Amino acid sequence: MDDQTPEQVPARRIDRQALERIILRAAELQTRERDLGEGLTESDLLALGEEVGIPKSFLHQAMLEETSRLQYESSGLLDRLMGPSHIAAGRTISRSKSDLDRALARWMTEVELLTVKRRYADGTSWEARGDLFSTIKRALGFGGRRYELARAKEIRGVITELDSESSHVTLVADMSTSRSQHLTEAAVAVAGGAVAGGIAVVLGFALSFAIIPIALGAGIGTLIARSRLSGVEKMSVGLERINDGLERHEIKAGEPGAAAQSPLKKIADEIRKTLPADWK
Repeated sequence: MDDQTPEQVPARRIDRQALERIILRAAELQTRERDLGEGLTESDLLALGEEVGIPKSFLHQAMLEETSRLQYESSGLLDRLMGPSHIAAGRTISRSKSDLDRALARWMTEVELLTVKRRYADGTSWEARGDLFSTIKRALGFGGRRYELARAKEIRGVITELDSESSHVTLVADMSTSRSQHLTEAAVAVAGGAVAGGIAVVLGFALSFAIIPIALGAGIGTLIARSRLSGVEKMSVGLERINDGLERHEIKAGEPGAAAQSPLKKIADEIRKTLPADWK
């Protein structure tokens, strides 16, 4: 049997997982040759990336994603028990920064019923609108919407331009108020159980009996604390849905909202939308 010449031997293909491991290992070997000290500055990292042939746009995107992950990732006992005080959702989207700015602003004010709270150099924060129309619309859930974002203390949006055709969007919901409320209610339940147990001991009841209200208070407090997790999950999903809409161009930039109407006229229009066609 004739041996295959080198030209006839098919090239060995490297699967995706192996490719990722090879690239990571090569990057590790490359950085070992440098004295990193306590780490690198952003400019040093960009210079290193240029040296090894990584485009600045990719490095900038990776740094943004890493910063967001480290800043808002859950840590500590309270985060595991109740969920974090801040929830973030970041994504790189193939749209210009100006287009995303307009689209996000319109969505937050006209659909999520939020109003601008503050404007920053790198973004904008919104909070729930308190006008009569918005309050009634959220309470009645017109259109089947839950308006989860209005439950946050504020929603902050930061859009960073990567190049002329792509940007990184980071949405952060501040739910510290919700966490404080649940923590206070849980503490009251635990303290109530402890007080009841103490009174039982003072009144001469057996210790085994006094432990019952203490355990009950601790159990109720834990349930109250953990009940917040469902709200955290809904908020996280809500933020990701906005990024989905921006990515799929379902959330579009548009002209400012319709001319001002009276609250009653707005409510009537919303009710009319929910009626069957033959009732209109």
